Formats: sequence, C-alpha cells, structure tokens
Amino acid sequence: MDITSMFDRICSSNVTITSQQRNEPDFTYEQKHTILHDLYTTNPASFIYRFGSLLTDDELKHYFDPNADYIRQISTPNRHKICANRRFTYMQQLLANGTYFSDEAMKERSPLLYEQMIEKYNDNTNNQLVKKTADGVLADFYMEHLESMNHHERVAEEFENEERFRNEDDDDESEEDEEEEDETKYSTAERELYRQEFLAIQKEKFLNGEDSNIDYTSIDNNDNLDNIKIREHDEEEKYFDDEDPYTYDNDK
Repeated sequence: MDITSMFDRICSSNVTITSQQRNEPDFTYEQKHTILHDLYTTNPASFIYRFGSLLTDDELKHYFDPNADYIRQISTPNRHKICANRRFTYMQQLLANGTYFSDEAMKERSPLLYEQMIEKYNDNTNNQLVKKTADGVLADFYMEHLESMNHHERVAEEFENEERFRNEDDDDESEEDEEEEDETKYSTAERELYRQEFLAIQKEKFLNGEDSNIDYTSIDNNDNLDNIKIREHDEEEKYFDDEDPYTYDNDK
C-alpha cells in the first residue's frame, strides 16, 4: 500500500485542500501533494478531521494510530452521521433550487406513486378509485415496483391492480360507497396533505441513498457541505478582509 495513492485520491476530489486568498491562482497538483504530506506528517489529527471521510478503512488502519482519539471520532457510527448530515444539506440545496423536487421531476422518478397520491386526488371523476390510497394500502405496493418497470408498464400495472382491488371490494362496499359518494371530493387542504406525504417519501428516498441518478459518493465525501452556514460566513468575512480598507483623514 502506497501512501501516495491516498494523497492522489484527495487531490482528485473536489475538497478544498487549504484556503486561498481571493484571486489567488489555484494550487498545482504537486503543491497539493506537498500540503497534504506536510499536514499528515505534522498534524495527523487535523489531517483526519479534514480528509478522513475520503480515506478507506485500510488506509485508516495502516497510516494512523487506531487508538488515537481522532480515529475513534470518525468510526463507523460517526462517519454515518457525517454522511447523513451532508446528504441533508445537499437536499436542502436541491429543495431551494426547485428543480429536482419539482412535481415533474418527482413524477418522472416515481410515476406510479405520483399517479396515486397526486394526480388522481385532483380528478374528481376518479376519486372513488383511490379512496383506499388515503390509508396507504396501495402506496407500499407501488413503492416496491418503482425501480423494476418502465413508466408505461408501471402505469398499466397500476390500473390493473387497482381494478382488481376495486372488484374484490365491490360486493361488500357498494352500498357504503353510494352513501359516501358525495364525500369523496377532496378539499384543497386534503390534496395538499397528500402532496406533502408524497414529497416526504421522495425526500426519505433521497436521504436513504435510493435515487439511482444521484452520485452519493461525491456528496458523502464533500466536506464543503459541513457547517455550510459557518463556511458561508467565513467566506463573506474573507471577502471583506481582502478588500482595500477605507482610509479616513482624522484631521478633517
């Protein structure tokens, strides 16, 4: 095992090796290597704090003292928490952007669930078909099939199973359905509730690493997502510190 490969991987990532002044040219690959080597040699605890999430278990065991406090701090439970926090921060950025969690994008990723929890609640002529969905009876079934079928196959199977579900209940519930026909028109508040439930499912899928179109490795290893509020504040202060200070003539 060569320690150079560890430095290579860190240099190739998108993490900040060390802070630079505004308008200062980026460090070369060789300069980054030197900075990493010096930090590793002089302050391994700081090295682990900054880049520990990018290291493999073998590297942690081979190049660092396994009994050191800074190693225990990035143990599996703590590492999992770090990754979870980074995913949450990244998700907040996606929510603010408004594209990834838009209705159109979520419908593309989860067409069946969207059909049952959003579209059909907005169609009064089909409200009878989804009454059971409000209790989550069908939602779990659809979630199990989301990734295994293409969009058209998913929708076709949705209607096939839904029709069978209705036929099984027709004999026992026909009279009850007639009595409640006028009550199946959902209010705006109810439709919004179902939409929020659908959004919550999509957010949970993202945080659990279940969105196949997301590169979770780059998120989990991105230390720029740590303490992002503090980082933004520091960068703002740095910006003003770099500006030419105003001078005042105290004699005036």
